[in-house]
Amino acid sequence: MQNKTLHFTKMHGCGNDYIYFNCFEETVENPEELSIRLSDRHFGVGGDGIVLICPSKTADARMRMFNADGSEGKMCGNATRCIGKYLYERGGVRKDVITLETLSGIKTLRLTVEDGVVSSVQVDMGAPVLEPALIPVKLPGERAVNATALLAGATRTFSCVSMGNPHCVLFCQQDIDTLDLEKIGPDAPEHPTTAYGTSKLAAGKLSKLLCKELGMEWIWPRIFSVYGIYDKESTMVMTALRQFLAGEETAFTPGEQEWDYLYSRDAGNAFYLIGEKGKDGSIYCVGSGKAKPLREYIYQIRDAAAPDATPGIGKKAYGTQPVMHLCADISSLKNDTGFEPAYEFSSGIREMIRWMKERDK
Repeated sequence: MQNKTLHFTKMHGCGNDYIYFNCFEETVENPEELSIRLSDRHFGVGGDGIVLICPSKTADARMRMFNADGSEGKMCGNATRCIGKYLYERGGVRKDVITLETLSGIKTLRLTVEDGVVSSVQVDMGAPVLEPALIPVKLPGERAVNATALLAGATRTFSCVSMGNPHCVLFCQQDIDTLDLEKIGPDAPEHPTTAYGTSKLAAGKLSKLLCKELGMEWIWPRIFSVYGIYDKESTMVMTALRQFLAGEETAFTPGEQEWDYLYSRDAGNAFYLIGEKGKDGSIYCVGSGKAKPLREYIYQIRDAAAPDATPGIGKKAYGTQPVMHLCADISSLKNDTGFEPAYEFSSGIREMIRWMKERDK
C-alpha cells in the first residue's frame, strides 16, 4: 500500500464529528477503506466517518459521506452545517446562502456570519420519512412508529425514521450508559448478507421446525470466532502462527475490526454445559463476551511465537464490506449453564504453539 499525504479538517456539529477532505484541491482514493481506518478512535484520527467536499455541476458543492464502517450514507444534517462553515471560511464560497448537492437532493444552507466568521448554519432537512419502504426498514404498515421487538430479553418499543440517513430510535427509561449496545444478543435481528450466513440461519430455522415435528427439544448455539488446535490452516490465527514460527513475512489488514475470540476448549465446555443445563427453545451465543481490535490479537500472537518479528499490519486492504464489530452477549449462556471462559487469548495461543511444534516434529 503506497503512502500518500492527505490534508484534512476535523469538525463537529452537536458532537457529531467527521473528518473532512477538500476534494476541490485533492483526490481521495478508496474512501470506503479510508473511512474505516481513520474513524477508529484508538488507532486513527477518530470520528463518525469521513466527508468529501467535492465540486458540483448543480450546486455550490457536493458532499459524499462515509460512515465509520465504510458504508456510504446519503447525507448528515450536522455534517452539512460544518460544510457550510468550511466553504465560507476556507472554500471561497463567500455567500450567506449556500446550496449543497447530496444523495438526498439539493440542500440549502443559511449562514449567520459575524465579522467574517460563521457563527451558525441552518439547513432545511425536509419532512421526516416514516414509510418503512422509503427508510428503508422491513416493517409492516404505513408508518414505522412504535413498533416492538424482543431484544436482549425484553420487549422494546422503537420507531424508524429517515432524515437522509435511516435511524432506529428507542426511548429509554434507564440510563443509556447501563445498556451494552455493542454486544450482539440472541434476539438481535437476523439479516445475513452472505451465502454462508444465510445458510447458517436457514439451518437453524429448519432444525427448529424438524425438532417440533419429531417432538424433540431444540437449542441453538450460535458460534462466534473459535480458535484452537486442529483449526483450519487458512484461518487468521493459524496463518499468523505458522508464518511467525517459520520466520516468514506477514501481511494483515489495518486490523481495526473488533473481534470476539473463544478458545476451542472453552467452546467445547460451553457445548457440554448447554447439553446438560440448556433450556429448551433457547438461543445461546457462544463466545468470550469480550472484543478487542484484531491488531491486538496479532500482536499477542507475535509476542508468543516470534517476539522480535514486525507484524505486517496494514499491508493488505480490507475485503468488501468487512464486519467491523463482533461481540457475543453470553449473559443468557452464563445464567442458564454457569459457563465461564477459562482461557485468555494468549494462553490459548501458547497451547497452540506447543501443539504445532509437537505436530511438526
